[in-house]
Amino acid sequence: MPRQNHEDKRRFTRFTLILPVRYVNLKTKAEGKARMRDISDKGIGLEVQEKLVVQTPLEVWLQMPDGGCFYVRGEVAWSQKLDESEEYLVGVNLKEAELKAVQLVLKAMQSRFNV
Repeated sequence: MPRQNHEDKRRFTRFTLILPVRYVNLKTKAEGKARMRDISDKGIGLEVQEKLVVQTPLEVWLQMPDGGCFYVRGEVAWSQKLDESEEYLVGVNLKEAELKAVQLVLKAMQSRFNV
């Protein structure tokens, strides 16, 4: 499904935030590296080097600029191959338990950076 269709259906404000990411595909136990593109109250957008199937459960570690890590769990909601690239854009829905923590991070970002 084209990315613009996902943008049209978004109910939550997304913030552009580029961070390095490490993840584990819980189906295959394979580890991978990615780049986070954006974050919202409900999910994150990633650029990954492999195709991830919809409904794949993931554990994700966001590498924060201060050197810390932020851990979340989620599930692949959609995946789209980038044109003329070996990379994919992936939308990850976060699990209910992760939402409160992400909301706190977003509020802190808003107050610190006036996003």
